[in-house]
Amino acid sequence: TETLDRVMGEIVASRSLLAALDRDVPPPDDWHGERRVVMAALGGWLRGLGGAVGAGRTPPPGPAAELDRFVRACEQVRRERVESRHDIIGAALVLQVRRSVERIADAVEDAAGIAVRGLKAGFDLPFPGGRPWHVQVTTGSPGLRHAARVGVAIVVAMALQSGLRQPYGYWLPITVMFCLRDSYGGTVERVVKRVGGATVGATGAAVALAIAPGEATLMVLVFAGAAIGFALQPVNHAWWITFATPLTMLLIDFTRPLTWQAAGWRIALTLAGAVLALAAARALWPTGALRTVP
Repeated sequence: TETLDRVMGEIVASRSLLAALDRDVPPPDDWHGERRVVMAALGGWLRGLGGAVGAGRTPPPGPAAELDRFVRACEQVRRERVESRHDIIGAALVLQVRRSVERIADAVEDAAGIAVRGLKAGFDLPFPGGRPWHVQVTTGSPGLRHAARVGVAIVVAMALQSGLRQPYGYWLPITVMFCLRDSYGGTVERVVKRVGGATVGATGAAVALAIAPGEATLMVLVFAGAAIGFALQPVNHAWWITFATPLTMLLIDFTRPLTWQAAGWRIALTLAGAVLALAAARALWPTGALRTVP
């Protein structure tokens, strides 16, 4: 599928280049003849590859001879335009057409290589950064440092949650997980949005539950939080947190009566989780760029 997408893009680009060439100084007919031959050969190769993949056969070989002839024809036309006519633009367009045809051939060749090797089912668990794990460890890559930072911070948050023995203690590791980013500046930005949104949202839920406690109020808050929160999620993370806080809080605790004190715990635990995330971002293996920020 990716090969077909790449080939389609190159064909569209080639048509635009050919239109520009024919509009100014058209290339000779023999060049167009070689172009048609190589494009027909590439099309046949691609169709043969599709059939081979569907039937489990070995893909056919590529049109190497046709491609070589077209490359030589392009080089001849390009040299003539530069030396005889001083047509630098036309020469560049011819070169781009040749490169586009070569990219089509490379794309089909890549797909043929995949078909020859076959596909193996399994699990792929790459480390952050795409490098082997021992290189990540020895070089202290940013991706591995962030993974370790998140792991340590979550362990501390879970330990505090267990020690508090508070029914709403799970908001502490949840806040740490969502606030801790791979840079200190990103963490600060997420903390500000999450703490502000959670404070406003939980306060609104607390007021509503204090005025009119009961399942009817819960249902209204859940519906309003879902409708407005999901509508504003693409706009700004702070808006999403503001309206998602009562939504998630009430959905999680819907099985037992919820009072305004739960909203107070939500705000307090969000603040504690935000402080823990900031501390982790600042103290646990910070990036070298941190000390360059005034």
